[in-house]
Order: sequence, then structure tokens, then C-alpha cells
Amino acid sequence: MKPIRPLFCKLQRTTLYALLSFLFAAASTAQTEPEMTNSNILFDWAEKQYPQFFSPSNTATQSILGYLARHYVETEAWLGTTDGQVYVYGEIFNEIEPVGLSIKPVGEVSFYLSLAQADSSLIINEIVAKAADGGSDWFELYAAGKEAVYLGDYTVVDDKAGREPMALPEVTLAPGQFVIVYATYDKPADGSPYVSFKLGASDSVTLFKGSELIDLLKWQKGDAPSGFSYGHLPDGTGEAQTLKPTPGAANEMTANKPTAPVDNPEDPGNKDLEVFNRDKVVEVYIELKPEDWQAILDDPLAKEYKPSTITYNGVKLENVAFRTKGKSSLMNVAADNNSGRYSFKVDMDLYVEGQTLSGLKKLNFNNNWREPSYMREYISYDLMRYMDLPAPRIAYVNLYINDVLHGFYTVVEHVDSVFVNTNFANGEGDLYKPEGKGSDLLWISDNFSDYSGIELKTNEDSSDNAAFMTMIDVLNNGTDYESVLNVDGFLRYIAVNTAVSNWDFYPGNYYLYEQAGVFSIIPWDLNRSFGGGGVSCLDEKRIELLIYDPPTSSAMSQRPLIDKLLQNADYREAYYDHFETLLNGPLNPDTMAQTINDTAALIRDFVYADPSAFYTPEEFEASLTEGFYYSTAESTTEPTNGMAPPIPWEGYIGLKSFVEQRVSNLRDQLDGVVSDGYSDSCIATESEMTAPVLS
Repeated sequence: MKPIRPLFCKLQRTTLYALLSFLFAAASTAQTEPEMTNSNILFDWAEKQYPQFFSPSNTATQSILGYLARHYVETEAWLGTTDGQVYVYGEIFNEIEPVGLSIKPVGEVSFYLSLAQADSSLIINEIVAKAADGGSDWFELYAAGKEAVYLGDYTVVDDKAGREPMALPEVTLAPGQFVIVYATYDKPADGSPYVSFKLGASDSVTLFKGSELIDLLKWQKGDAPSGFSYGHLPDGTGEAQTLKPTPGAANEMTANKPTAPVDNPEDPGNKDLEVFNRDKVVEVYIELKPEDWQAILDDPLAKEYKPSTITYNGVKLENVAFRTKGKSSLMNVAADNNSGRYSFKVDMDLYVEGQTLSGLKKLNFNNNWREPSYMREYISYDLMRYMDLPAPRIAYVNLYINDVLHGFYTVVEHVDSVFVNTNFANGEGDLYKPEGKGSDLLWISDNFSDYSGIELKTNEDSSDNAAFMTMIDVLNNGTDYESVLNVDGFLRYIAVNTAVSNWDFYPGNYYLYEQAGVFSIIPWDLNRSFGGGGVSCLDEKRIELLIYDPPTSSAMSQRPLIDKLLQNADYREAYYDHFETLLNGPLNPDTMAQTINDTAALIRDFVYADPSAFYTPEEFEASLTEGFYYSTAESTTEPTNGMAPPIPWEGYIGLKSFVEQRVSNLRDQLDGVVSDGYSDSCIATESEMTAPVLS
């Protein structure tokens, strides 16, 4: 019998094999409880010492034909015990005698158990990732050996690659003693030990002594839900499982196991449901209690979720959450007592964990406020995707509330963990929604809390925001932008928004997503594209928007994401090339005219029949061609309902007219014919209007 330590030394030198497999032959010995406990100790030790062979850790122990064994699916390896012996099997062991693919005895359990127990003097015994009382996360360390343990010799690391080890407090644990270490960014007021990170629903904590890995506790979503802990039972040696929280004391089995996420009995068609159908307008029904619907209408600004049922193109889901959404559009519609045409958000996952509609947790239903064509955002997202940007999907729906047609809406994909898993190779990164202080990405300080307008949307319990701080530091104070930004993606994003004169993009209406420290941009809320949102100025003011210096109305120094990148000659050349791609492709006036015609043909009947439309059919048709202007009935300099006063001459640029003139202007700019660009003088007289003036 070869001792396992020399065997593992040889395995570490072996690089010819990558796939491991194991098949155990029959044996007659039945396992006892001590054999199970000892095998688990040995298996846990092997996983920690040799993760390159035995991964993932915390793999379940199986009883197979007389063997206690673990199968490691990531490395296709097996490790087993029977009759006091340890066995391995797999191609990577083929060079170990007897040569070839066979079960290989590698030593006695007692020998390796002594090694495992010697290395396991300190154990990560229990964790709480979501305290029932809303308190701090914590993990418990247990001195499992026969000697006292000085914690100052150890460090811990959470699961994210590249994280720095965190020092443990300089205290000594007596044999059998426990200590609680809080995982929080804020130092506990009572001086309790803590580390500056948080624990997530799916996470891990690794314990090191110097560079040596001592212990690892890993859990998945559902293992440690609110009010429960996850750890070893018995302490230090047993298989990790969901437990009753016992901070600083022996672990206990919970009397009430947490319920698994409820799987909604979905319609068989749900998984294959095409939510964003581009070939037709689908019907969506929202059903909720009349009193809940009235509560939404009475206080739309509360944005309070109400329970409801959604039927999406025939697929029904119950217990979904429904509320209003939006900011300026919401306030404006709320100020109009005659309109209940709000934008809405539906959350399938809020009340029923794990419930989705064809894999989606949330949907947004947009009311197209100040958008008579219904298609500016629809077309703009298509342009973003054409330029290989990760953009939300969008489609048209007829929205019914309690069986009454409420309006013709666009449905837009939500940007969340589902979105990033669909659109990025690595879905475990940090997703941010910048909106407010810090969203311009100007340097404020090295403290993330000073960027109060940057909201973390994923990994809320585990991220330390270090990648974001590195990115904003490099953007403002460095030059190696490609180390922290997907630079070409940002250039494409700026080019599309500038080409369609979207004044409502960065520093708002975007998401940032991080993968291994590199950030990509995700476009959002494009309804102001193509000169949209209503204008109080001549078409020329939007048409002549300069593509450089600046592509926004703010000073370049206040927009580092644009300023820093476009100062680089190579980046600027790539930026100009992206305009050429757009102008020779979907933004070509003939191509865009056909897109507008095709989209209008799809939605025209539904627009005409829209019972809550903000605009008339005449205004819809005019918005597709030359646009229209109208005079407000009364002009005032006083705000109304907390909003800006009406503008004497207001209107909407026609889509086709805008595209023809904007493309011509872009061509002139790219050819070196510089226009006067944007002017702050935006009030036109009736005689200057070229589009129809509507009363």
C-alpha cells in the first residue's frame, strides 16, 4: 500500500491527464457511523490540500457497493474508503502501479486520518449569511484539535478572485472553544472581531495559515436562507448542512428545515415562451384586487408592489408583484388627474422565490410618455445590439388590467442577474446602476460610500466594491483604461447615443457590469433618442449636435468617460469608424425609412385603438415623417404641480426628417465640414417652424 502523501506528491508532478473518473467494485462490508465520520474528515482534508484533483469541495459522500466515496464532477475524480483502506481511481492515476486504469489502494485510513486531524486544528464551523433580525453576517471558528490555537497566525478570504486575505484577531482559542467573527464593513460598536467583507447567498470562506490552505466552507443559494445557518454537524467533522444558528456554541440541527424555493407549476409553454416577440403584438393581462389597483391609482408615487397574476400571451403566473415605475414620467402622469397611464414593473420572483417567466425575473412596461411615435426606444435598442452592445430586448404588447385594455405599451427586458448571465461569459460580477452622485464617474474620494448615486444591483452582500474604486481611479487619475474598461464597447455606446442625438444618456440611464475588474456599459432608457422627448427648439439644434467636443451639452471635463477616451487618437479614430458602421448600415436614411415603415405597419392599428394614448392618431402619423409643433393654450412662467412651466412653442421632430438631416450632418462632420453645433438658444418662433403647427 502506497502512502497517500508520496502519491499526492507524484500527482502534483503529473500534467499529462486532465480528466478523472472512478468506478468502485463490489465489497461486502457495511459502513458504521464512525467510518462515515472518519471518511468525511479524510475527504474534507483531501479536498482542501489537493483541490486541483478533488473539486468541488463539500461534495456529498455516497455509499456505493460497500464503499464510502465522493465523486468530484468538476475534475471527474473519485475518492473512497472501505475496510480501513483508501482508494482512488482515474486516468490521472494510470502511471501509478499497477499501471493502467484500475482501482488503486493508496494507504490506510488511520494514517491519513492522523494527518487530516493534525491539519484541522482550526475549522470554519458555521456561517450566517442573512440574519433573521437584519443584523450582521458572521462565521464561527472552532478549535477542533488538542492544542490551543492563536488566531493571529491565520487569515480568511471570501470567494472572489483577487481578494486580499483579511487578518483574524490576535486572540487564542483553547481546545474546543468557539469564536464569532462578524462579516461587515462597519466595525462593531462592542469591539467584537470582524472582517471587512460580507457573506452572500452563494459564497465561501477560506482559511489560510500563511500560504497554506487550512479550511474552506462553501455554500449555495438555499443552504443558508434568512433565519438559518450552515455548518458542520457534529462540530468540525460532520458534513456541512443547514442548521439552527448557535453562535459561539455547539451546532444543532434545525427543527424546521427551510422550504425550498417554490417552483411555480408553470404552463408547459413557459420555458419556450417568446417574451419579446418581434413579429406581432401580444396580449398581457394583469389581475389584482380592485382595492389594490385603486391604491396604486391613488398613490402612484409610492411605487408599492401589489400581489397580482400575469397572463403573458396565454402563459399564466400567480403571485407576481406589480407596481408603478419611473421618475419624471411618473411624476408628470401623476400630476394629470385624468390619466392613469403609468409605466409598470412586474417582479415574478419577489413573492415566489425562483419563479420566472421564461427565465426572466422582472419585466418593465413603458408607457411611451412624450413619445408619439412609440418607436424611438424600440429602434434605438436595435441599433445598440447591431453595434454588439449588451442591450435589453424590447417588444410591443397590449396591456390589460383586470380585463380592461389599459393601453398599448412597450415591454423592456430588465437588467439584473438574469440579464448579465445571458449576455456575459461570467455572470458572477458586480452590476451597478449609476444614478445620482458619482454617476458622472468623476473622482470624489477613495471611499465608495461617497459615491451615493452608484447602486450595486448584484453581490450586495459580498462585494467590497474594490473593482469599481480601481476603475474610477484609473479613469480619472491614470491612463491604462483598457485594464478597467471595455474601451471599444464604451466607444460604441457613445457613438450610437451621439448619432441619434440622445441627450439623456451618460451620466444617467446606463448600467456598469464588471468581469474580473473590467467594466462594460449597458444602455438603458433610450426614449429620448432621435431628438425625442419633445423639443422647444428648431430641429437644427438637435440635428447639428457635434460628434466631438462635446457630444453632450456639459463641459467635457465633467464627463471623464467621454473626455478621457476621446483624447486618445487611436480611440477617437475607432469612435469615428463606429459612425461609419452606423451610417452605412441601419442608420442609412433609406434603410431607416423602411424600418420605420415596417414598425408602423406592425403597430398602427394598436396605436389607433390605444384607449389611454398621450397622442392622437394624427400626431402619431406626423411624428413618423416631418413631425409637428403646437402652441400651448396658455403660457406661464410659474411651475405647475411641481413641474416646469409649459413652453410657448413645443413639438416633436419627425423620425424620417430627423434621420435624413442628421445623417447628412454626420457625413459633413466626418468629412471635416464643422457645423456650429448645439446652441442653448432653443426657443423658436411660429414663423421658423417647418413642420405642421397643431392647435
